[in-house]
Amino acid sequence: IARGTPFPPARAVQVLSQFAVAGATMHKVTTAGGRGSLRAYGARQGAGYAILLFNLDENNAITPTVTIAHAQRNSYAATSLVYGKKQYDDSKNNVWTGPVSADLGTVNPTFTVTLPPWSMTVVKLQ
Repeated sequence: IARGTPFPPARAVQVLSQFAVAGATMHKVTTAGGRGSLRAYGARQGAGYAILLFNLDENNAITPTVTIAHAQRNSYAATSLVYGKKQYDDSKNNVWTGPVSADLGTVNPTFTVTLPPWSMTVVKLQ
């Protein structure tokens, strides 16, 4: 293993660092469709939002509907950063995969997002 290789806990911190930023304030988020394996947290970041989502199901992806309560706009440019079971399992084979980012396009204050099994995801709405 190369010196300075980030292990899974460091990758989790990398994802969390996109949610817990200076000046952010907690904001109400409601979700539906997580079958009990979903945890969700919201933060206001300037003129946008960040949503931290955990899928606690180790075997199944879930696609919850997320609603930003009292959103300030009708649409947002959305991106995601995910670290999940797939990336973690890579580490068992000495492959040190980092979080996966994606452009989710334009979303309304109510949208769906697919969360891979056993994952943490930050969705940023700008």
